[in-house]
Amino acid sequence: MFAYVRRFIYNCRHKNNKLSGPLITEECNKALTSLIRFSQLESFKDEIQLLSNGASLCNKSNLLSLNPFLDHDGVLRVGGRMKNSPYNFNKKHPVILCGKNTFTKLLMRFEHNRLYHAGPQLLLASLREHYWPIGGRVLARATVKKCVICTRHFLVGRPLMSVPFPAPELAKPNYQAIEKIRKEFWRRWSKEFLAELQQRSKWKLSTPEPCIGDMVIIKEENSPPQRWRLGRITKLHSGTDGITRVVDVYTAKGTIRRAIHNIVRLPAQEGF
Repeated sequence: MFAYVRRFIYNCRHKNNKLSGPLITEECNKALTSLIRFSQLESFKDEIQLLSNGASLCNKSNLLSLNPFLDHDGVLRVGGRMKNSPYNFNKKHPVILCGKNTFTKLLMRFEHNRLYHAGPQLLLASLREHYWPIGGRVLARATVKKCVICTRHFLVGRPLMSVPFPAPELAKPNYQAIEKIRKEFWRRWSKEFLAELQQRSKWKLSTPEPCIGDMVIIKEENSPPQRWRLGRITKLHSGTDGITRVVDVYTAKGTIRRAIHNIVRLPAQEGF
């Protein structure tokens, strides 16, 4: 419906080049993008404003653990921790939505019907292929709970979309059953568990990078703090994301390589 509204507005503005006929994929995608942006502006206006100005989110923001960013269409997406995974862009950087927004509720209900009234876990995992609803687990449970058909699904005792149980004489051999279980486990793990890795439980705020020449103390688990060695950073080792996590430190006994969480910067300097 919204795609037709956009077409009507376009035809009013371009009377010499009007569009007609069935909607094309590009029109539907642009309409969906517009709805997403309207929804995000209602729920995350302050965060979008900060990111648009190149500023960092405040410490109390609910989106801080998702490391959000704005794409070329101005859509708020999850930065996450799956940048180097082999999945497509939408799965690595799903669109952020608020679970209390009407658009998100309608989207969850549509996905629930598309999956033939799947349960909350499957429903949320499927939606996270493209979207990341804040409070999505609560919304998924509420969607299933309010569904009249799913209430009948409860009386049946199993999901309505599940296949009928085979007759005993048609049961598969053990090795085929084991192979089926293995494939099902891998499918669910890659679809449901990997999405949970998007959210960060720590390291939500970016810290200043270490610099060559910084004086540091090297942590050693088997030695008391009084015997930790003193050194100076001589080389930085950055990852594919440009963040330094390993450094070379020159000490009295030679140069060693350590992760930055195993070194302590001296208080006399300013930096990381």
